[in-house]
Amino acid sequence: MEAQAPLIVTDIAGRKVKLNAPVKRMLLGEGRQLYLIASLEPEDPLARIVAWRNDLIEADPATYAQYLQAFPELAKLPAFKGSEDSLVDIESAIIQKPDVVLLNLETMRANEDAQYIEKLAELNIPVLYIDFRHHPLENTEPTIRLLGKIMGREARAEEIIAFRHKAMARVSDVLAEHNPPRPKVFIERIGGYS
Repeated sequence: MEAQAPLIVTDIAGRKVKLNAPVKRMLLGEGRQLYLIASLEPEDPLARIVAWRNDLIEADPATYAQYLQAFPELAKLPAFKGSEDSLVDIESAIIQKPDVVLLNLETMRANEDAQYIEKLAELNIPVLYIDFRHHPLENTEPTIRLLGKIMGREARAEEIIAFRHKAMARVSDVLAEHNPPRPKVFIERIGGYS
């Protein structure tokens, strides 16, 4: 892995954040962030992850089992509890000394109220807010590019974005061409999940 150098990036919350890149030690504030890390670093997605929240294990055990089969070291990765809008585990962050902590946008309020960002900054641990769910149409591509940049995987990030565009066009192009009537039913994939 190449030598680190200071880099200033703008996260999804619009915050300017200075960190050393490419990052070598990431703490994932949500386990499902592994999906993108694995896409950017398919050969060894765990190489840069020092700890993660255990929500993937609990919310999607089938996917966790598939990752575990491909990457058995995942079982040894330090994990901490928390919910989607909760605080990062600051003790894990301090112990693991990550180059960056990745948090979902929906955790911003809780972490600001607890002043965790400032506390971590005092220890030279930068925090980046990313987003796939809060405003997915606006923030998914910037999040992919941001992680590609901090990981030194910009070309791979653009490949993922191009693949995403192509996959979405398979639906949007057909809809635009045929202009079918709009459905009157909405299906929620995890209705009542908490």
